[in-house]
Amino acid sequence: MTVILCGAAAVAPDECVECGGWLHRERPGGYRPAGPGGFGYCTEDCITDHQHRIGQVAAASHLQVRDLLCDCPRVCAPAGLPSAADRAEWAAYQRTQGE
Repeated sequence: MTVILCGAAAVAPDECVECGGWLHRERPGGYRPAGPGGFGYCTEDCITDHQHRIGQVAAASHLQVRDLLCDCPRVCAPAGLPSAADRAEWAAYQRTQGE
């Protein structure tokens, strides 16, 4: 039995990673990022949209698995975290650990 695994770049190399449009919509070959991966974008707006979306996903992931008292300046502090309830929960937890 043979299993062939392909990524999006192998299946549709001329497709914009953000909107699914063709890379050559604005310029031949589209816009290629400077990093690894080889994905391309059809417009500069797609680059901006993708970066914004990746930032939102990273922030959402951080909030889902964050430390109870994390107050990092990029995600938690602007979201009003840790809240008074978070601090109270942490204090209650610490009291149970000292027994």
